[in-house]
Amino acid sequence: MNYFAILTPNQYLLLALYLVSWDIIGFGLFSSSVKNHPFIRPVTWLLGLGIYSLLIFSIHFFYPFTSVLIPIGNFLIALLFLPIYLRSSGISSFLNFFHNHKLFLLIILPLAPLIFVKSSLPPYAWDEMTYHYISPYVLNHEQHWVFGGLYGNLPRTLETAWIGLFAVFKTYMPARLIHSLIFISFQLCLYSLLSLRSSKAIALTAISLLNVLSIPVEATLGYVDVAAASFITLASVVGIYSILKDHTLLPISLALWGLALGSKYNALLPTAIFFGIILTALMITKSKTLFKSLFFGLTLLVLMGGYWYIKNLVVYQTPIYPFFLFGCSNQECQNFLTGFKAAWAGTGETFSSLWISLRHQLSLRRLAVLISVSTMGIILLWRGRHHSQTRFALVLALILLADFLVSSRIFIFIPRYYYHWLFLGTTIFGLLMGSLFPVRKIFTIPLLLILSLQLFRFSKNTLAYFTNPDSQREIQFSQGQSTVASWIAAVLPLTHQIVEWCNNQSQTQYLVNMDPDLIWFDSQGRFDIFLVNCSFTGLAETGQSYLVSLSPCLPEVTSKHSLEDEQILSLRRQNNDLVCKSQPVVPGLYVYKAQN
Repeated sequence: MNYFAILTPNQYLLLALYLVSWDIIGFGLFSSSVKNHPFIRPVTWLLGLGIYSLLIFSIHFFYPFTSVLIPIGNFLIALLFLPIYLRSSGISSFLNFFHNHKLFLLIILPLAPLIFVKSSLPPYAWDEMTYHYISPYVLNHEQHWVFGGLYGNLPRTLETAWIGLFAVFKTYMPARLIHSLIFISFQLCLYSLLSLRSSKAIALTAISLLNVLSIPVEATLGYVDVAAASFITLASVVGIYSILKDHTLLPISLALWGLALGSKYNALLPTAIFFGIILTALMITKSKTLFKSLFFGLTLLVLMGGYWYIKNLVVYQTPIYPFFLFGCSNQECQNFLTGFKAAWAGTGETFSSLWISLRHQLSLRRLAVLISVSTMGIILLWRGRHHSQTRFALVLALILLADFLVSSRIFIFIPRYYYHWLFLGTTIFGLLMGSLFPVRKIFTIPLLLILSLQLFRFSKNTLAYFTNPDSQREIQFSQGQSTVASWIAAVLPLTHQIVEWCNNQSQTQYLVNMDPDLIWFDSQGRFDIFLVNCSFTGLAETGQSYLVSLSPCLPEVTSKHSLEDEQILSLRRQNNDLVCKSQPVVPGLYVYKAQN
């Protein structure tokens, strides 16, 4: 198989060239702002990434993903901005920034080996195999956009960029590395800002808190939650900074909001809250500079990700498909909501159930938090010399609080959907620490102790991963010591032979999947991400069909899962009937000949 391998040295150089091109574009757009506010420097390339995704989105209306127009267009755009990049000292500003922030490496180096291994792997997580990534077959055969269903109409700015890179590199390793770089760039930006506003000790301690849980590993996945949270936090921080300090930064903030909106729907609420703050600031200040920046920024917001909502509005008469602003007037929307409620029952807890299950502890904790925050706010407001930093922290806290109050009454609680709360909370923590405690050794020493414990934990976790026998398959693959075929066999023990059979075919074969386990319940059904010469279709009325099924022919069919309704059970019975009338080809694959 020529897909999903690790990168070669030449491919690393090509990936670096892509990153440089995006940095040229992003820096070229905002060179004057970066000069005045160096903390923006590590995230300018994200704007170039957004332009790259827009380019793919536009070209794929007329040409396949494999069209050479995509890489050519990307580098031509970079060439247009190159004179500005060179004239504005883009290279030296980049090198100077990293020279001045070398201490940040203390956070990244202990995690780097783990990030590299995880970034090297072929698809293995459920959602990335389902819809974040596409298969080689889709890459080579989809001639233009085919909008349909839920996953085909969600905002996909990052996934579109992943596809463009997959067309060039034949692997998702660049996509994984770039997702990690988004998270790292966000941390660098925040570290730089907190170093300026507080101290390096506070900044490092705050940044170390971002790398808790499994977030660094999740930043290597096709799931876009970490990137979306990074965009939301960056947009909030830069946006509030622009309102309080420099209105010319507002377009960068709105461009980042565009990336956030183009990543996930859960950016909608924080974006709405931020616009409420912007409108309030306009009414209070009546600033012409702020108004002009807002107009330019709205254009960038559309270019970076807002176009997905315009597309949905044109195609489905609603910008947030499948949800309709004035109710479900569309049958497809109604069907989706019915299925959504059934499928998600029990997969996540509502906020209310979380509060009820821990009501005694949380009542005390909420009271303690309210008292602490109120006390801290009073102290900060009392200290006049840090008044601007206080306002910065409190406005960010307002975004966080408003987002929580609305989300807790509407949405299901799944932690990865709300990583931006952790990121915003960490930012607020860093700003408040800088306001409460001036830079003194007596406060720096405890912070360095906390930081040392965090770094020790990162190193310990990385060492534990590399010495764990269960991790050896991943480590060997990242080092080129095992093949893609052996990886697929290990990850998909029940369906890997279907993949092998398909990819050995000289022409396209069409598969039929009517097995509820493969469709909804079993990760073995995600094997289609590896298909090169096979696609799915309906059952042929004449001739033969290739049927995939985990279930053999059974004398009696019953429900296997608690979520199954009568329709799923009926499909299970129909699938069993077809399997019983078919002949096995390889395990999990049957040939069915239609009968009159």
